[in-house]
Amino acid sequence: MAIAPGATWNVSDGGVTEEFVIHTGNTGSGGDTQLGPGGAPISPISQDLSDLRVNALTLSAQAQSLPVTQTFGKIDAPTTISASAADGLNVITINEVSLSGGAVLTISGGAGDYFVLNVETKVSMSGGSSWVLSGGLSPSNVIINMLPGSSDFKGTGSSASLTGGIILAPHPSNKVTLTGSSQIRGAIIAGSEFTATGGSQVVGDACGS
Repeated sequence: MAIAPGATWNVSDGGVTEEFVIHTGNTGSGGDTQLGPGGAPISPISQDLSDLRVNALTLSAQAQSLPVTQTFGKIDAPTTISASAADGLNVITINEVSLSGGAVLTISGGAGDYFVLNVETKVSMSGGSSWVLSGGLSPSNVIINMLPGSSDFKGTGSSASLTGGIILAPHPSNKVTLTGSSQIRGAIIAGSEFTATGGSQVVGDACGS
């Protein structure tokens, strides 16, 4: 997981199970509360991530410019998005994701499929809701791209979860927040603020890290 220049972070009573890299000089707290492999504490690695931020913003713009294969408005009920692109590259525009009460968003595709999910406003998962991959779709083949002007990616409440994907949230307006034992299996690039509290975790090995 990477925290870009200028971003803040708080992982008090939360966890990151794999590499946790912050830009040199960034402010944050809870740096010794992550649990690494085997439950051992790990601390953030401080590096110059200026190039990473530029690359992340470039990747976000490139993802936004891809030809769209499917479009969804507000997703607030159980929904399945299935692969439909003949070339395997599924580019989905979603206005908003707002799931609660155990609702499930399923992304379905095979091992050779790729998904770019361009989110226009926000993602909010609470109350045991989840975002899952099915059909053999690899977590490393899924990018959740928060577009310019979008706001938060939130997992709150009773164990909201995302089972796999790369959350690309590099813009100044983007905040990634996990509370209440929420879990993300994948990777995060955060451009503004990252918070994991209440026993929440980021499990990085789902993307092969």
